[in-house]
Amino acid sequence: MNRIKQYNAHFAGAPHNMIQWLLDQPFYIRRMLTEFKDTRRGPPLFFKIQVVLAVVLSLLYLVSPVDLLPEAVLGYRGLLDDIVVFIAAYAYISSAYRAVLVARHAS
Repeated sequence: MNRIKQYNAHFAGAPHNMIQWLLDQPFYIRRMLTEFKDTRRGPPLFFKIQVVLAVVLSLLYLVSPVDLLPEAVLGYRGLLDDIVVFIAAYAYISSAYRAVLVARHAS
């Protein structure tokens, strides 16, 4: 019974704490990459566009000479804003994919 409650908590849209979110990430990454390769039943087109935009925009920010914390002035500490942008993009993609899974399996 405990395993059923745990499963329902993961996939029924229940709120998660940060540690549980981090523990779930390897599962979501593997599943998302597997679904992207599946041509018969992959994620919705809108989600694929969101993922591509998040990755492209975060890469553009990385190579952009305009930064909140410029590397030329602050050295390696200037990379902190780049890391934050990648973490934010990753968190956005992860939460969007979780929403896709919840919507797909809720019906």
